[in-house]
Amino acid sequence: MFDREKEVRDLLEYYNQCVTKGINCGVLVYGWRRVGKTTILKNLVKRINGIYLDCIWISDPFVFIKALLDQLKIDEHEKKQKLSLLLAEGDPLLLLKKAFDFILDYSTSLEQKLSIIMDEFHVFIDKIATRIARIRKQSKEIIIDDLLGLLKGIIESKKVFWIFATSIGWKKLRETLIKPKKLGSPLIAILKKYRIEPFDRETGVKFALEVNPKIDLRKAEEIYNITGGIPKFIEVIAINLKPDENVLKRAVELLKSGEFDDFFENVIKFVSEISKRDYTLLIQVLKSIEFEEKTTNDIAKHLGVDLDSAYILAEELAKIEILEKEKEKRRVSYKIKYPLLSLWVTLKVQPERDIYNLLASKFGIAIESYIKELLQEYIMKNLEVKIFDDTDGTYLMGTTDILEFRPKRILSKKYARAKFGLIGDVDLILETHGGDIYLIEIKSTGIKLNKRDIRELENATKSIGKGAKGMFIIVEPKGISYPLVAYAVKKNLIILTGEALRLLAKKVNFPHW
Repeated sequence: MFDREKEVRDLLEYYNQCVTKGINCGVLVYGWRRVGKTTILKNLVKRINGIYLDCIWISDPFVFIKALLDQLKIDEHEKKQKLSLLLAEGDPLLLLKKAFDFILDYSTSLEQKLSIIMDEFHVFIDKIATRIARIRKQSKEIIIDDLLGLLKGIIESKKVFWIFATSIGWKKLRETLIKPKKLGSPLIAILKKYRIEPFDRETGVKFALEVNPKIDLRKAEEIYNITGGIPKFIEVIAINLKPDENVLKRAVELLKSGEFDDFFENVIKFVSEISKRDYTLLIQVLKSIEFEEKTTNDIAKHLGVDLDSAYILAEELAKIEILEKEKEKRRVSYKIKYPLLSLWVTLKVQPERDIYNLLASKFGIAIESYIKELLQEYIMKNLEVKIFDDTDGTYLMGTTDILEFRPKRILSKKYARAKFGLIGDVDLILETHGGDIYLIEIKSTGIKLNKRDIRELENATKSIGKGAKGMFIIVEPKGISYPLVAYAVKKNLIILTGEALRLLAKKVNFPHW
């Protein structure tokens, strides 16, 4: 561990304060990935009576309990007894509470207070809440609130010293731990916040020189400039750099050879999971910026989306600290925070002709063609389209409880204008055996939908009159706002999701993802 003694000492001081004064018994440690959090925390756990849990793979209460018991210093017989006793509880939330109660009791039996470090804590909350919500058939948001409330009581008991570590930025943490329209969180107010920063210039240069003593000061400074002080990046470049070699050239060669691919791809996948945004879309946002500062207008033009959508995407990446936001009077711009990431995006990511046609890359055809062929399959087999929505709006986004019709034929726009007086332009026009006309607009992602689209589809259905129904098919609905869904419902429009498409395709053995 290079030059992280200060961080370890700070966390040790919090531990001592918890032991002697009963304060700071819960610490929230955060910082960018590969900044050195795990190294610091594993070093700390060796100096105190503690256990370290990587929560990235823990997805249910049973796995959590098993991981805990495996780390605690109790014999195998007692461990099996305790595991059997805990698992006798059928309710997963109560099971989790009993597990935490056991930890508190176990800690009080020790001479030195127990400390528990939970790394990637936000992943634990998200996965556990998802599993419990599914079992209990409750809202995930309600379960998250219950979990945070449970943890608050556990921390306030002051029987254990807790460290919750995460790789997401502070703004995103606040959004995760503080629910909208609430004055405060049941948990965040009692946690001591501690940020792990990348190396500063002096420390970063010293680290490069220690990794490779054969390079000179100037090269060490160049390495720092390229990496932004991320220890792992400094180490990879410095250890591979020859004394007479150009730093930038070596960095480019390492990038081209794929040395950083796993890291950056995993970072974007991680951001995608946390932000619930499409991976390809996030990659293209970064591609739209590369090495320059870009406004939301610049990003919107590159992606072919509206300003609001571009702003939402840029803000999401800023919250997770992939982008830096700069404001000068009314002008707001964004840039990629770490130079090496900019270089990776420039070298490794090809610009997409149309980033929204994600499905086209899966089937080699346009989305409209895919949906048209799927409907033709139902027409040919004289089958009924029937979709029930669930409580989460997985299939119909809550716009209707059930969608059912037997498609008869797909009409041309020319025919619809002549026969029904259709005004406007839509992607598909479908006639059913019941005499209804469905006007269908297709979007690849939810963020592409806006109020103007809704009004235009409403006007198109009105131009036909009785028996006309408007429908949006949104293959990737992530990013669509609930107010926009409510607005669609108000205009009597239906939204069908990619999951519904997949279900319909499976029913007729049609290619699906």
